[in-house]
This record gives sequence, C-alpha cells and structure tokens, in this order.
Amino acid sequence: MKELIIRVLMVEPLKAPKEVYLLNYIKVINTIVSKSNYYTCDAELLVIEDGVGILRNEEGPLLNLKGNRRIENEIIAGTFIVVGIDKNGNFKSLTDEQLLRYYDRFKEIEEYADEDVNESYWYELTCFIRD
Repeated sequence: MKELIIRVLMVEPLKAPKEVYLLNYIKVINTIVSKSNYYTCDAELLVIEDGVGILRNEEGPLLNLKGNRRIENEIIAGTFIVVGIDKNGNFKSLTDEQLLRYYDRFKEIEEYADEDVNESYWYELTCFIRD
C-alpha cells in the first residue's frame, strides 16, 4: 500500500542534508526539485541501490542550477531527494539505517564551478547515448 506521507532526505546545494516529511505525490516532489516559480520539471529517479533512489531535476545543468553533490561520474545540479522504493516501484519512507547512511554520505558540502557541472552532464549524456 502506498504511504501518504514519506520520510526522505533532502539535499540542497551548499547545505547539510535534512530529514523531511513529504506528501507522497509526484507534483510535490517535482516542485521541490524544480526550484523555480515559473518552470516545473518531472523528477527523474536514479536508483542508487536496491530499495533506494534519488529524485532529481535531470535538466538542472541546463537550467544553471547550482552543483550539489557528485554521484559516481556525475555532479547532480540543484536539490535532490533520497527516497525509499518498494518492490512495486512506489516511493516509501527511508528506514533509520538508510537515512543515517545517506546523511553520512552527503553531509560534506561540495562546491562546483558551473563549467564542471555542465561538463559532467554532457559527459554522462554522451556515455548514455553510446551504450
């Protein structure tokens, strides 16, 4: 059964991660990762381990959103949300263990030049197209 309110970790550029409770509606999530009064994107889900994903604005670098944290070869631009995922693909609350693990993973503030964010985006895009 889909949870109405979920406990997630919100990670904003140049800030420590914070535990937040959200209504489990995609429109709410889209608004958070868009960070814009005039443009709302569809959040993209990146699965980072079994049962955990990151919801982010895929177009963040194109919209000049601030570089946030590096995940593998890519610098995520703008705010992202770490969320649990159930076996049916629905979003769910993070467990205490998951919340602590990802808080520790993202607690260090990372700062990136706009050029680095854009370069990381285009590199990942060209790798995706080649595969």
